[in-house]
Order: sequence, then structure tokens, then C-alpha cells
Amino acid sequence: MGYDNNCFFFVLRELLIHHKKYIEFVKKLYEQSKRQKKIRQLEALGEKIDEDSLRMFPSTKERERDNERIQRKVEKDLIVLVRKSEPLDKMKLEEIFKYVEKTNLNKVKTEMLEKKEMYIESFRTLL
Repeated sequence: MGYDNNCFFFVLRELLIHHKKYIEFVKKLYEQSKRQKKIRQLEALGEKIDEDSLRMFPSTKERERDNERIQRKVEKDLIVLVRKSEPLDKMKLEEIFKYVEKTNLNKVKTEMLEKKEMYIESFRTLL
């Protein structure tokens, strides 16, 4: 037994409304994951674990890569929710699209434009 597609729709809507908080949440999870990985590496080497050894000073390139990775993760999550929310009637599509327009989540915008059968705008979003 699965969940009703309306459940996914409501989760999607809330995440889009609070998309900046969701991005920050995913970023914190990612940073905690990197920290845990560093702890495991230090433990495997038998080194002392303290705050100084856990500090990470990523380069600009690493920060950009991490931000891109986080952006892709958030977009992927939202697209999964869009697809699990189907079938979407016209009102739901308009409501979701209203929130998507306010974001910089281009893959989600593209997905929603395709759902609305606005293929030219979808293509422009990709460029």
C-alpha cells in the first residue's frame, strides 16, 4: 500500500514554499556527512580527534562543487515529488508552478513547464 499522491503534493508544495530552508537543511546534512567521514578517516589512522583536526577549509573550487552537488540533490528530490504527485490537475500545476517560478531550481522549472506543455519555455530554461 502506497501513499496517496496528494500527500506527495502537499510535501512538494511546502518544500517549494520554504525551498531556501530546505537547501540549508540539505547543506547541513552534507556537512555532517563530510565531518563523519573525516572522523572515520582519523580513527582508521589512529590519530587524535579534536576540533582542530576536524576543521575543514575547503577551497573555492570545492565549495562550488559542494554547492552544485547540493543543488542537484534538492532538484532531484523535488522532481521525484513532482512525479509521485501525478496526476496533477490544472489547479495543482498552477499552484506548484507559482512557487517554482520564485526559485532558481531550473530543472524543477523545466519539469513543471513540460507538465504544462510549455515546451518552448522549457527549452529556454535549459539554456
